[in-house]
Amino acid sequence: MKDILLIGANTLNGLFRLYFAYLGTTPAIKEFLTAPVSDGTMNIINIMFLVLGLGGLVASLGLWRGTEWAPKALILVSVATILFDVWGYTIQSSAALGFIFPIVSLFMLYRSGRLHL
Repeated sequence: MKDILLIGANTLNGLFRLYFAYLGTTPAIKEFLTAPVSDGTMNIINIMFLVLGLGGLVASLGLWRGTEWAPKALILVSVATILFDVWGYTIQSSAALGFIFPIVSLFMLYRSGRLHL
């Protein structure tokens, strides 16, 4: 049951990040940004959303299939997402919402014994 929650949460997170990667290529993104950003910064944001979204989906698929590399992939994507959202927080505070899924994922991996500190 815990793996289903973990897989579902990370799949949802990956899909949201892919959606925002797409949204960042449209004028609609301005509705979500509270501060103006340069085109270069927007490109970095879009690329990171795309990479983290795809990485999250690959990790979720690996967890679903029970591969041994999937927990490591999820840890990598979660840490990268947290770092990206720390940077995003310097642009606008709503980026803090991006901490939720990766922190919960790391906690669930820790509780299941697949994340060793």
